[in-house]
Amino acid sequence: MRFTHRSVTAEDLVREIARLLPEYVPGVETGVAEYTDKRSCWTHTMRSVFQAMARSRGIEMRGPKEPDSDRQMRVLWYDHDALLLAALSGWGERSDLERSFANLMLLKSPQKVLLYTCLKWQEAVIEQLTAALMRYPHHIEGEQYIAVNMLAAQGKVYGMVCEVPHGGSLDVREASFLPVQGSPFSWRLVESTERK
Repeated sequence: MRFTHRSVTAEDLVREIARLLPEYVPGVETGVAEYTDKRSCWTHTMRSVFQAMARSRGIEMRGPKEPDSDRQMRVLWYDHDALLLAALSGWGERSDLERSFANLMLLKSPQKVLLYTCLKWQEAVIEQLTAALMRYPHHIEGEQYIAVNMLAAQGKVYGMVCEVPHGGSLDVREASFLPVQGSPFSWRLVESTERK
């Protein structure tokens, strides 16, 4: 088995997240929301961003109708019954990120997106994701993993991508994440006076 079709390039996906994010961030008047303290707020925001991106491409988005928890986001893009893209968040602790990434690896999808925020341990998170890819033995050729680190304090969205070159297990070189071209992408909140 081999994945060949992608609904969007990694570069366009990360750039579009950065472009759409200010339109969907709630509470502009009270300042920047904290990703880790207000996970449900950011989960709803990112669902809206992914819904807008899917709608603009004529893609059906599915996700939990009533999520068990608003702490983490889970969205799936479909073309009829074919899964095109799976996106999960890993808000919170590194263990939350690891759990979400493990669930993402289990899905059979050409594109897999992990959203998270980590300012202090950015390189360590990428090493953690690389190690998880190396431990997982059932990769499918053509899978694309996109790690999206959203840093509100910097007003930047960082994208890293790993292209799976063959099925089965990966070595450290094959499981490495590389920066998405053009990353980081800047974003800023639209002031309430600009919205009127």
